[in-house]
Amino acid sequence: MSHLFTDSIRLITASISDAVGLIYSGIIKILAGDVLSPRRLARMLFELVLGGLLLIAPAITDVQFLLSSNRTRSYWVHAPDNFQSGQTYPAVILFHGSGRLGSDADGLAMELDLRLSLPLVQTAYSADKYFIYPNGVGGAWAGPSYAEVSVPEDLQFVSDMINDLKSKYSIDSNRIYAAGMSNGGGFVGTLACSELGSRFAAFASVAGSFYTDVDGNGCLTSRSPLPFLEIHGGSDRGVHYSGGIGYGGPLPSIPVWYADTLPSYGSNRFYILRLIWAYLKVELLGREKQMYIQLNDP
Repeated sequence: MSHLFTDSIRLITASISDAVGLIYSGIIKILAGDVLSPRRLARMLFELVLGGLLLIAPAITDVQFLLSSNRTRSYWVHAPDNFQSGQTYPAVILFHGSGRLGSDADGLAMELDLRLSLPLVQTAYSADKYFIYPNGVGGAWAGPSYAEVSVPEDLQFVSDMINDLKSKYSIDSNRIYAAGMSNGGGFVGTLACSELGSRFAAFASVAGSFYTDVDGNGCLTSRSPLPFLEIHGGSDRGVHYSGGIGYGGPLPSIPVWYADTLPSYGSNRFYILRLIWAYLKVELLGREKQMYIQLNDP
């Protein structure tokens, strides 16, 4: 009990600290007149709203703590808005990108940013499923050089979190999904290429930074087929579609990563032609977005 009390106090302290910083940043921008463009105005408003919500977050949301690899970890839970006792529901675990807050508020910040679910407010997506928002250590997930923990430690945390979720909530074990953005999207790729991938029904990544799959060794999935959706912008300036050096080390080009992740397609001449055409559309014709739906099923 004392352990949970200490964790709760730590979360409240971190939330207040983050909230004060965000509100201060928003006010400074207003005073400096730095809200002239719609994008800057939207960013300022987001900081003010997020700051206000972080002040009351521990009272209006469900945050859980667990001990994993001798480290206290946490995740935010949004239960189905139409929850009924005695029923089980699918769970969507969403992994945030890096560099947002760097505290136990990162998962909540992602919830507020995506707006798939919201505290105290029903959305078009928040019924019939759980949304889970775990927090990476230091605001990042394992893989890039700036991560504070190893890949095995973060994988162990996800495994422990799933066990914790199943013991506390009415979750359908056959319908657990993983999705993420940027650093979180890359970590979803890491999950899919690990033994832990067998515990997920499907995966989705948006602008994923796949730091753990650069050398082209392929993806040793734990089962087949393994549904994986990757969405990437051809003009992404942070995680380049054509690969290169990212903020946390070298990154593969998305078409190459796609081919290496699905070696079972390697002998399919039509697949290879589609892959070349997809690359040319982005690199030569200037198409801005590509979306792949990949199934490890020849």
